[in-house]
Amino acid sequence: MKSGEWPESLSALRFHDLRHTAAALLIKQGTHPKAISERLGHSGIAITMDLYGHLYEGHDAELLEGLEKTFREARKDDGKVVRLR
Repeated sequence: MKSGEWPESLSALRFHDLRHTAAALLIKQGTHPKAISERLGHSGIAITMDLYGHLYEGHDAELLEGLEKTFREARKDDGKVVRLR
């Protein structure tokens, strides 16, 4: 391989592959989606979430855990919490 040439294993690499990798790394680091949207130059956060939302693994678990915690704390206060189905 000559200087400045890409190895064969990287010959199919596209610019958007690098953008996707950068977005994935930022998501893994816990970066706020709005900050990622701005960094990537998207016109709105909806575009970012449509493209990369699938990378937010376990987002439901945090949401449910937070709701459950709120429910437990409210129940301690007066015991008059109505459980929703």
